Amino acid sequence: MHEKLTDIEDWTTKTKLKLEDIIILTELCMDGNYFEFNGSFYQQLEGLPMGSPLSPVFAEFFMQKFEESIVPSQSSIQFWKRYVGDILCILKE
Repeated sequence: MHEKLTDIEDWTTKTKLKLEDIIILTELCMDGNYFEFNGSFYQQLEGLPMGSPLSPVFAEFFMQKFEESIVPSQSSIQFWKRYVGDILCILKE
């Protein structure tokens, strides 16, 4: 997230928060996720919580970084198309 916010400069016109504050607040939102299953409460320790408004944003950040760094270096990929989390990929035999 730090990379994305430093790449996009216009976010500073929308808030007076500092970059460090946004990162701390985001981590707080992502770390404090609890859910109930069969009458018991659990804390999610890994991954992104389903239903969180932040999860699709972070998933998109990951996919963009993956596409920018991994996909171009793979010569076996003949065709790559992605829509949100769905990927159509054609590889050489």
